[in-house]
Amino acid sequence: LHTDPAFDVVKRMHTDNGLFADLRTEIAAAGDNAPQDLSGFESDIVDLLARWGVDSSTPLCGSSHRMDREFLARWMPKTDALFSYRIIDASSFREAGLRLDRERTKSRLDLVAKYGAPAHRVVEDMHHSANVLRVFHDRAPIPLGA
Repeated sequence: LHTDPAFDVVKRMHTDNGLFADLRTEIAAAGDNAPQDLSGFESDIVDLLARWGVDSSTPLCGSSHRMDREFLARWMPKTDALFSYRIIDASSFREAGLRLDRERTKSRLDLVAKYGAPAHRVVEDMHHSANVLRVFHDRAPIPLGA
């Protein structure tokens, strides 16, 4: 695990959500075939994102992007370079809404919560952020499997 104190919150978050335990299990199962860095994964990720239409005009969307962007820039620079410099932070909609119209925002967030909560795991967090953006644009949330 990373020893930089700036990443203590991330270390604690991914210990609590089981990510590190899952990674240890996968690495042990891979044995000598376990990757030594992220470069092999990065090629697959870049290929997948390109097939989905991600290019330099695509903003990185979700929440807590300062940490995400720092991680990508350091450990997956090809993935980071695939996205625009722009960021859409779904949590900004929540924060602004709570200040501008607390009751309406709370009802929208309650609706989002029925479809899942952020778990600090990629798929669940992407799903949650997409639903936050949807309800703040008068669209219904979508189930995770949609």
